[in-house]
Amino acid sequence: MAIEALVNLWHKDRQDAFFYRKHAMTKAVSTNYSPGTLADWLRLEGRGIVTLVGAGGKTTVMYRLARELVERGKLVLTTTTTRIAWPEPGQTPVVLASGSGSDLAGPLARCLERAGHVTAGLSPESAGGKLEGLEPGLIDDFLDILPVDWILVEGDGAARKPLKAPAAYEPVVPYRTSLVLGVIGLSCLGLSLEEANVHRAELFSGLSGLPCGSPLTPDSLVALICHDEGLLKNRPPGARAAVFLNQAETDSLVEAGKKITRSVRQRCRSLIDAAAVGCARAKAPVFWKIG
Repeated sequence: MAIEALVNLWHKDRQDAFFYRKHAMTKAVSTNYSPGTLADWLRLEGRGIVTLVGAGGKTTVMYRLARELVERGKLVLTTTTTRIAWPEPGQTPVVLASGSGSDLAGPLARCLERAGHVTAGLSPESAGGKLEGLEPGLIDDFLDILPVDWILVEGDGAARKPLKAPAAYEPVVPYRTSLVLGVIGLSCLGLSLEEANVHRAELFSGLSGLPCGSPLTPDSLVALICHDEGLLKNRPPGARAAVFLNQAETDSLVEAGKKITRSVRQRCRSLIDAAAVGCARAKAPVFWKIG
């Protein structure tokens, strides 16, 4: 068998600490909002595939959503079509890696039924490396052959930046994706448009019209979200689209996020089904929402 790693990462004593640890935003954000969960906001019913794209905490959002779905009795697979860092303790109970994606189905089925949530990918190319991505067609097939309710997929990388513009070859979105979830980190606002702060800064400048070196503005984020080649590009026919403005760790960032979501609904209402402002590491991550 080509399965190379089956690693139990479940540390119950650290799980709550990872998701609900004290965060700076707890002192900076007022209580004048009605917080909720990602799963409730996104109205994930039945079964399907959610592909997450963008930057600014996308991996944290993915694992947080997985946890919420498992708490609702769902079986969840988290994976990627690109590369993701090896999960931290508390993010997933089991990591399953193989040299061949075709060898994963049997072990995945067994692990999902036992653990409820599994993260899977191809074996890292080197020790300590990232999990390599699965082919999007294989992920589509998993929806038929695995006892899984929801497959959560990271569809692009962001080099740990709060904001990015997609290259021509990304994101890589499985065709059977039912929801594309775009993520942006509001911590980018006010930072200079340069590669240190924005993954593919020159591409972002071209999409948004904001000159390189200028401070990032709410209007430039709206432009990225609404552009045909922007945040939500490569959405399959029939898939819903939602935008989560993450890292809203102060009242001023929450208000900026609300302004962005309202502008998005005015400029490209037909593109976006739902938008929300919040912080994925908060106890209740959705602070404010539309749709």
